[in-house]
Amino acid sequence: MRLEKIKLAGFKSFVEPTTIVFPKRLIGIVGPNGCGKSNIIDAVRWVMGESSAKHLRGSAMADVIFNGSSSRKPVGLASVELIFDNSEGRLGGEYARYAQIALKRQVSRDGQSQYFLNGTRCRRRDIMDVFLGTGLGPRSYAIIEQGMVSRFVEAKPEELRLFIEEAAGLSKYKERRHETELKIQHTRTNLERLEDIRSELQTQVKRLERQAKKAAKYRELQQTIQQQQQELLAIKWREANAAHQTHQEKIQTLQQEVDSKTTALHELGQALSRQQQSVEETQTQLHDLQARLYELNSAISRCDQTIQHAQKTLEEREKSLKAWRDELQRIEAASQQDRRQQETYQAQGQQLEKALEQARADEQAAWKQREDTETRWHQLRREFAQKRDELNQKKEQLELLRLEIRHLKQRREEAQNRLSRLREEHSQLDQNAEQANLSRLEQALAETETARAQHAESLQSVKEQIQALRQSLTETQKQLQSLHSQHSQVQGEIRAMETLQRHALGKDKPKLHALLAQHGWDNAPRLAERLETAEGWSNAVETVLAEFLEAVCIEDLDLCHQLASQLDQENAAFFHGQSMASSPDSETLAAKIQSPWNLDSLLKGARCCDSLEKGLRQRHQLNPGDFWVTPEGDRIGRDWLRFQRGEDNTHGVLEREKALRELKAQLVEIENRQTQTQTMLHQYQTKLEALEKRQESLRQQEKEHTQQAGKIQAELSATRARVGEIQRRLTRMAEEQATLEGQLAEFEENLSRQQAQLHYLEQEEQQYSQHLNTLQNQSHQARSDFEQADAHARRMREQRQKLESSLEHCNNAAKLLHQQLERASQHQQALRERLQGAQSQQSEGKKPLAEAQQELQSLLAQRPPLEQALTQSREALQQAENQLQDFTARHHKAQSDLDQARQRLEQARLDAEAARVKLTTVQEQAQESQTPLDGVLSQLPEDASASQWQAKLEQTKAEQARLGDVNLTAIEEHRLHSERLRFLDKQFEDLNASLKMLEKAIRKIDRESRARFKETFDTIDGHFKQRFPTLFGGGEGKLELVGEDLLDAGVKIVARPPGKRNSSIHLLSGGEKALTAVALVFSFFELNPAPFCLLDEVDAPLDEANVGRYCQLLQSMSERVQFIFISHNKTTMEIAEQLIGVTMREPGVSRIVAVDLEKAAEMAAA
Repeated sequence: MRLEKIKLAGFKSFVEPTTIVFPKRLIGIVGPNGCGKSNIIDAVRWVMGESSAKHLRGSAMADVIFNGSSSRKPVGLASVELIFDNSEGRLGGEYARYAQIALKRQVSRDGQSQYFLNGTRCRRRDIMDVFLGTGLGPRSYAIIEQGMVSRFVEAKPEELRLFIEEAAGLSKYKERRHETELKIQHTRTNLERLEDIRSELQTQVKRLERQAKKAAKYRELQQTIQQQQQELLAIKWREANAAHQTHQEKIQTLQQEVDSKTTALHELGQALSRQQQSVEETQTQLHDLQARLYELNSAISRCDQTIQHAQKTLEEREKSLKAWRDELQRIEAASQQDRRQQETYQAQGQQLEKALEQARADEQAAWKQREDTETRWHQLRREFAQKRDELNQKKEQLELLRLEIRHLKQRREEAQNRLSRLREEHSQLDQNAEQANLSRLEQALAETETARAQHAESLQSVKEQIQALRQSLTETQKQLQSLHSQHSQVQGEIRAMETLQRHALGKDKPKLHALLAQHGWDNAPRLAERLETAEGWSNAVETVLAEFLEAVCIEDLDLCHQLASQLDQENAAFFHGQSMASSPDSETLAAKIQSPWNLDSLLKGARCCDSLEKGLRQRHQLNPGDFWVTPEGDRIGRDWLRFQRGEDNTHGVLEREKALRELKAQLVEIENRQTQTQTMLHQYQTKLEALEKRQESLRQQEKEHTQQAGKIQAELSATRARVGEIQRRLTRMAEEQATLEGQLAEFEENLSRQQAQLHYLEQEEQQYSQHLNTLQNQSHQARSDFEQADAHARRMREQRQKLESSLEHCNNAAKLLHQQLERASQHQQALRERLQGAQSQQSEGKKPLAEAQQELQSLLAQRPPLEQALTQSREALQQAENQLQDFTARHHKAQSDLDQARQRLEQARLDAEAARVKLTTVQEQAQESQTPLDGVLSQLPEDASASQWQAKLEQTKAEQARLGDVNLTAIEEHRLHSERLRFLDKQFEDLNASLKMLEKAIRKIDRESRARFKETFDTIDGHFKQRFPTLFGGGEGKLELVGEDLLDAGVKIVARPPGKRNSSIHLLSGGEKALTAVALVFSFFELNPAPFCLLDEVDAPLDEANVGRYCQLLQSMSERVQFIFISHNKTTMEIAEQLIGVTMREPGVSRIVAVDLEKAAEMAAA
């Protein structure tokens, strides 16, 4: 990896876009002072993530932007891009696949930087991660600029350590350690926060538990109430149903009574009808006689009336004629008077119309004036209300300001009092006595710590021995525990297999076992226990031998006849083994079995075949009685085939027996190892007890010294705390005194400002009050004007209404008189016509009078006989009416009885309907509450009453009410909170485990960091010891650690040039320091060569001889490292493979001139 090119634009003096190409390994940058050479070094450092403007020779990050010159304006953006050749894959990880890496940084005038990696926007940290472990970085040893040589050599030990850490690649470890520490801190913070949440949640869970119990009790009572309500509904339904049935029975009885009374009433009605008919007939006869008498009397009356009328008519006509004549004269006189009065009314109407027109105009003007005054009044009222609100706001502001002034005065007084107390307390504090006590305690603590350290060293040695012994003891216990586990596991497997094997071999048959025991065969082996089969042929042997696998092996089969009669529905097999006479044929199944006996009798005819297909092909070659058997247990005869796919009791017996023998051998081996381990464990425990006693003695002694040191330390800490507290208190008092004095000045200033504002607001309030009074007076006057205008307008309206009324009266009167005159004229004409008619009728009305008098005499002779017949008919009618009254009274009595019965029936129906409604209501309530009435009633006593159950229900409700407010959601909340608490407990455990894991990671990082730092330090120290005499031509140079802990120990440079014995590097000259720095830098490169190295006038303080050695060193290392150096030394320039010239022909603007020396030399030679 090497730096390929740099692209600059707007960066410091490189205002124009400039590309600097670095194709060689030794590149020199030359130019006069102030031309901008070092800006190239700054550009590289800046892109690598430098965040301090001071290290870029500026005061702010915006100083890297071109700030203009005498002929150019400033620019607003600076940009630098570094392009690296990574074809060798020097950058590992995700960047190894890129042949070229481009890093870019740009900054604007607002100071905001932007980073780009291969054209993609990224973070500064991403840029830093690219160079982790490569030796590159904004402040690494690969960039040595002007003045950095002295800083490098004269750096503090902890600063010089950073360069070694970078060379060792510990930056990744430190980054990881820092991230791990942040994670630990974050985890501990989470633990604290989680503990607070758990504590709060535990309180809530306890509270919710109480509430949940209360809610459960409430729900239990609620269920009881619901049950009692259902029972009460059932009882009410039973009572309502019984009442409804009772009313139905009563209705039936009353309906029968009503029906019987209705029948009786119907019979009386029929009799009454007949009697009424008789009376009606009699009345008809009577009415006929009365009509005839009436007609006769009427005729007589008419005749008499006709006569009288004729006489009276003549007299009246005479009177009418006289009256009409008088009326005609009166009407004529009244008409003349009405005409005169009509003329008077018409004249008055014309006068009233003129007066009304004027009144209307006056009324309109009055209402206009009223409207104007009203508008003026309302406007003044609104203005008054607005000013009043503004005045109230001013008053509120005044009150608030007065309150603030009082508050400021109060705070000023408090500050003055506090300042006085501080001054008094400051005069009382004295720390001299505490300082003397502090020195005495520090000396005593040092003596105690020395004694404690000696005991601690001894104790540590014993602890290490105990730890090693405990570790051995733990490992031995683990081994013993592992052996116990193995022993238990193997024993369990053996027992399980033996159980299966006993069952498979028939050893669990109690009756058979008892019979075998009687004959001394209870320990006789089974045939399967003495067989071993070839690999893969167990199934075949089990299939062929079948039930003979569990055969009892005995010496004499003749004795078995005694068992035949004793076996009851149990199968048994016996085998008398004989020694094998010769080896079996290899094709037979017996060849696959290892046994102490000859099994030909059991395996006769069984021949081995590798597969079913082969057996089927070769079955015709079998001898009679022979058959093929495959490893799977399938058997093939000449003309038969049997598959063995199912499992029986004997399946796996032989393999299980083989496994049992192996497990028992393994169990014996484990028991032997257990004995050895137990002996070793006892030895370790004896040694450990002796060491623990020694440790306890040393610990007691150390404890005494520790307690004494603790007491001294506590007293020392308390004294130091008091001294520190006094010092801090004095500092705080001084700060607080200065703060209080500043606050007092600020209070005075604020108080003056607030009082001035108060005075201004008071004047403004007075002005508003005066203006408000003026507006109020104007409003009162406007209201008075409005009331006067309103009264005047009302008077005008009343006057207009009176004139309209008078005009209407006159018009109506005139109209009425006109109508009267017309009627009088019509009446006069009618009277004249009547007079003429009456006079003609008067002469014709005297002839009918004589004819009417003769007819009257004839009618009077017919009346006496008709009156006698009428008297007889009336007597008969009276008798019939008496009988009708008797029937009517009886009918009324029956009707009254029927009505009463019907009323009782209707009342019964109403009662039945009420009972039905009550029953229906109860049924609906039962349906709504889903109450099974029959089921509930079946569980209730027969004598249960609604009142009794209502009392029980009220008692339960009262018990529920005594619970008070109940949180019904507490049960669910308690469950949820409990689940959350369990979850938080699990999180707490997980966080603790994570914390332990992170602390373990920290310890691992520390171990690796120590080892890596020590290894790197030793390597660099070795290289430095070699490079130093090379560059100086002798002398001694080395590195030393400052501190004991390798994690934070500093590094010090020891440099002694030839012939010098200086005690410090600071006594060296500038050239010697520079050469020492170069030796150290190149020692770093020997360990972890950075891809390139930037040297800014490092050779400036060196003489000619040292420059030569310096150049030789650069040339020797350029094969591995790309060197870009700035130099004014000709000797150094000569070794460059390419020279880049920086000029500033235009003031303030740098430009590049590149020269390839190899090409230049070729051109010169040509």
